[in-house]
Amino acid sequence: MARIAVIADIHGNLEAFEAVLGDIDKQKNISRIYSLGDNVGYGPSPVQVLEKLEQRGIRSIIGNHEAALMGILNFEEIFSSENAIKATYWTIDELKNHNVDLEESPFFKKAGFAMMPSRLPHVGMTHSTLTKPELYEYVVGPEISETRKVAVREFDYMRKKKIPLVFFGHSHEALIVKSDYGVGTIGITIPNFKKSKRSYTFHPPEEEMWMVNVGAVGQPRDGDPRACYLVYDTKRKIIAYYRIEYDVEKTADKIIKAGLPEVYARRLRAGR
Repeated sequence: MARIAVIADIHGNLEAFEAVLGDIDKQKNISRIYSLGDNVGYGPSPVQVLEKLEQRGIRSIIGNHEAALMGILNFEEIFSSENAIKATYWTIDELKNHNVDLEESPFFKKAGFAMMPSRLPHVGMTHSTLTKPELYEYVVGPEISETRKVAVREFDYMRKKKIPLVFFGHSHEALIVKSDYGVGTIGITIPNFKKSKRSYTFHPPEEEMWMVNVGAVGQPRDGDPRACYLVYDTKRKIIAYYRIEYDVEKTADKIIKAGLPEVYARRLRAGR
């Protein structure tokens, strides 16, 4: 397994997903694609996204939006936004209209809240955190004190389990959280993407531990509307982010025509 692609937060955005898959197909020696969850929710094409995930044999984690649709979480309690609740009801109806039942889907019956691929024993994957993945906490949140608390807990667990690298999603922002083996030492790096630049590469030093947010395919919230994914070279231990242009207006129009909250079309255009 020389190189893997890792994606997250497609959120029913078929145009962004297809653009990312097209770019991955141009890469050399990609042995497997992993999704870190939230494949559906907010976006207008949940059925088509799920079909393409299965067609491509992409292994996925259960994100909080899948958990809500499967009845694992009460989305009326966990989603603070009325727009998010409305979009979830719309997605439920859309799946029902196409006879898609996530609870009975073999694709999601095999999925868990986190995973450690057998061929990558030093790598963890989760939608949110490794220690409490079913709670869908944010590793990096608006409160610095809470971010530090969650990150220290995660790094302590990674140290005990000898997992130096974790990929996660959930916040829709490409960012890198690092810790050396001194207790509580944490740093956050934001990849510097310019409009003319489509990639960002770094080589994590092996003497440190890393939690890497892979960014969002279908609803970026870091100010860059381009879809985001990363490739990990498992032999050279190099991580490369890629930002991909796609037809944002096509997806935005589909959101409005579907009767989904218009705010989700605006967010796509702004990357927020």
